[in-house]
Amino acid sequence: MLELADPDDAGRLAQQILSMGDIGIVLVDERYMESFERAFEGQELPMVASFPAEEVQHDEAYIDELTRRYLGQKIYVGEEGS
Repeated sequence: MLELADPDDAGRLAQQILSMGDIGIVLVDERYMESFERAFEGQELPMVASFPAEEVQHDEAYIDELTRRYLGQKIYVGEEGS
């Protein structure tokens, strides 16, 4: 796992990830998504996917959309139907 302390360092971190050669997907805090999309622009891999920031509140529909987009299915947490 690599961490980004400053969004301006996304390009440097992207180069580090590309040099690893075996990375197929990068999960990025949604607050940094734009920086990483720019940094990986034109690259076939890795795929860049965002996840919701803990500090930002989202409704269930937003989370459902993210899981369907990136995983291809809805994820149920807790007891089904509750």
